[in-house]
Amino acid sequence: MVAKTKIFLSHSDLQIPYTKNSFENLLVSEGIYVSPTMYSPDGESVNGSLNDYFRKMSSGNLTISGAVVNNVVDNIPVWISLPGAKTTYAGGSTSTFVTDALTEATAHGLNVSGLDSNVKLVIIYAGNIHFNDALNPAANDIPGTIYIMSERNGSPNSVENSTDVFGRIGTHCHEFAHLLGIGHSTGSRADLMDAGRRNGPNSGGSNGASPAPLNPIARMVKGWVTPTLISSDEQFDAHYSLITPQVFRINSNASSDFFLIENRRFDQ
Repeated sequence: MVAKTKIFLSHSDLQIPYTKNSFENLLVSEGIYVSPTMYSPDGESVNGSLNDYFRKMSSGNLTISGAVVNNVVDNIPVWISLPGAKTTYAGGSTSTFVTDALTEATAHGLNVSGLDSNVKLVIIYAGNIHFNDALNPAANDIPGTIYIMSERNGSPNSVENSTDVFGRIGTHCHEFAHLLGIGHSTGSRADLMDAGRRNGPNSGGSNGASPAPLNPIARMVKGWVTPTLISSDEQFDAHYSLITPQVFRINSNASSDFFLIENRRFDQ
């Protein structure tokens, strides 16, 4: 499956203009946005793009391509300003922000239509990330096709600081997984769909550069991993590998419940 992602940048008063390549390398590159061949506009280590992540998690069954839809001058995207201020949208509703973004994009002749199961849109707003308000990164408005995310990883939340780093893939991967129909989990830092979206080696250990894997149940449902059934009293070695992931399944004798067992490491 090849999913195409459109990248739309809205409402900016940029202090450090990131390039078209910065956004496309973050989201849709293959083998570029990774250290030590590092491509990070702020110089911190990075460990793969959104596309790299889902190619690994899907065992090569999902590839994500795409491009910035904004006009570009000297490799710098021309950001689209919206009618309201960022603080106004934060205090309003997410649907208002998304509606205004789509309306302004269309008015500027940008192609943000044609969304479906294989074509997605990410709306990136300028500046630092917001949590617990209407600009909280989310997959919504048109279920299965659009998510919103910030340009930068801010610390603390919602404080505009020009020295904060360029956005990392953790939250992007989390929201994109929602577009694939994958819900939240209770896996804490061990699962992308819980706190594992924040895993990362820099910026206080929470920048999202090294998000945790998707839980094996989500990957099994998608057909990205086939568990090895354990049906007798035997000994198995659960080795760790992102290249050839190994998941074991133990069924219940009394119900349709089952356990999935996977060895995970956090230093790889």
